[in-house]
Amino acid sequence: MTPKTLFPIFALTLLAACGQQQSAEQPVPPQNGQAQTQVQTGSEAAGLSSETHSEAEIRAAENAPPPQKLTAVRSSLMGSNAGAATASGALGGTGSQLTGNITGLAAKETAQGLELDMSSDVLFDFDKAELKPEAVPVLEKAAEIIRAKGKGAVAVTGHTDSKGDDAYNQKLSLQRAEIVKKWFVEKGLANEFTVAGKGETEPVAENENSDGSDNPEGRAKNRRVGILVKTQEKIGAAKAEAASGTGASGTAK
Repeated sequence: MTPKTLFPIFALTLLAACGQQQSAEQPVPPQNGQAQTQVQTGSEAAGLSSETHSEAEIRAAENAPPPQKLTAVRSSLMGSNAGAATASGALGGTGSQLTGNITGLAAKETAQGLELDMSSDVLFDFDKAELKPEAVPVLEKAAEIIRAKGKGAVAVTGHTDSKGDDAYNQKLSLQRAEIVKKWFVEKGLANEFTVAGKGETEPVAENENSDGSDNPEGRAKNRRVGILVKTQEKIGAAKAEAASGTGASGTAK
């Protein structure tokens, strides 16, 4: 070949080599959003460098999940905690567990046993001793509690507010206690029942305000039928004697 022929070929070869070198030095642009996410969530995004952090710390930062994944995990954990708190609230106190959403019935544990209070306004009409239809759910729930918890005698006591004659209120409260006991017996409760009427003598709220005016809310709380459910077995004869301070001869020590 002549020099004129070789020169173009040489020039083309040189240009091709330069182009390849330039392409190798150019940074490769990200192919998709995932590559950018990896850079943002790697060691640079975490503020780590080889001068101040170990290789293991940098590697851990580069392998860390993206922020959106961490947010989802936190949200999941928060939801689980909220569910646990809701469950804990649903388990509430003993009274809430026993009475549920039954209006007119409240329960509480005492040293004497389980005390149930049923609103007379739910059980009876004004100045009456006949059960209203609305009384049935309350009495059924009370009977359920007695079956489950009762291990001894069940005391049923009627109470009124301070309106009216004392003797009349005492009689009405006793009649209402008798009616409640009768309902329990008719429903098959085999417990030993005692009944009493206390009238207005054992209020749980003030019948009057401090200025002497009427207190309707307080009087409504006082109109009730209380039930004391013994939750412990009867004490044996020997234990009863020991508690009363008598020996085998029956004489006081």
